[in-house]
Amino acid sequence: MSMQETFGEVISSYTSDNAISDGSLVDLRVIFGEKGIFNYVTSGLLAHGYLKQDDIGQEYIDQANLVDLLFQARKIVKRKSKNFEEMDSFFSGRIELPSGERTKIFICQNETGDYTLMLPEDY
Repeated sequence: MSMQETFGEVISSYTSDNAISDGSLVDLRVIFGEKGIFNYVTSGLLAHGYLKQDDIGQEYIDQANLVDLLFQARKIVKRKSKNFEEMDSFFSGRIELPSGERTKIFICQNETGDYTLMLPEDY
């Protein structure tokens, strides 16, 4: 039985492209290219020390801190997937934010087959 037979016709959908357009997601491929298993991060997570302001008040992403976030998230996936041998659609773990505070993150597979990094409240 297909999804449409089970649930009926799709009334509306909300894609990652929609979330990028409304500011809920940031496309990491724009920053780093097509490398790695992570392609999106939520603006909610970025607001925890990954965004900075320059001298004229323009907001920008602190790339050094963002690389650290990706490194920590990769370690979580590597450990929980037994060295990438048993991949799943969802992982969670704790990271250290730029402030030094530790927090939980979710790492969820998205429609592209890659993963989105988010805070639990962004899920």
